[in-house]
Amino acid sequence: MNISKVLILETLYELLLNGQTNRVSLVRLQADVNDHPMTKQLAHQWQTLKINDILDVIKLLFPKQTSLSDGQIIFYNLQIVEIRDTLLDVVRECQDTLVKDVKQLEQQYQAIKSHDDMKIRRERIMGMYRDTILAKLQSFQHFHRLYSKLDPSPVVRDMMDLERIKATSIENLSHLQHILQKCVTDSVMTTKAGSDRYREIILSQGELDDTVKFVRYAMDN
Repeated sequence: MNISKVLILETLYELLLNGQTNRVSLVRLQADVNDHPMTKQLAHQWQTLKINDILDVIKLLFPKQTSLSDGQIIFYNLQIVEIRDTLLDVVRECQDTLVKDVKQLEQQYQAIKSHDDMKIRRERIMGMYRDTILAKLQSFQHFHRLYSKLDPSPVVRDMMDLERIKATSIENLSHLQHILQKCVTDSVMTTKAGSDRYREIILSQGELDDTVKFVRYAMDN
């Protein structure tokens, strides 16, 4: 709306100033407004102003100083300098509005950027915890040997192994613990109870529990 005011006032000011008269053809005013260079620059987001749109703006700005006659708008007791001053006021209003809009956009951008930065830092930290836990597990005798690569099994869906876990983005330590626990559970489901491998799986559960406790202690301290 403010941009419309600027275009109409600037065009009106030039027509009255050049014509040395107190009346302006509405058709001429409409044509000049819609042919204004700023209107062309905003063509992709701008609707052509109709005569009624222009009249609404003029009546709003000069409510008791105009009348219509034979397609012309006539101004009473209105000095050309008043139109110029009104134009400058509207321009300043536009500038103030744009400044506020820009500041608001900057605040929104900073909020989004801060959120993204925090998300990136969190993902990096979680990745460090994941790699620390996996490195410790790989130093153990049973867990690394049992879960470095699991053989596919019809008993278990979506089997996990250490290489796959290395490429997984974790949300928190509990999420990683759940994934690693699934490795143990998958092995239990596919192994005969009482076998040597079964006993090794039980031992690997202890290695996992000790590792999680170690990392949780490190996080708390």
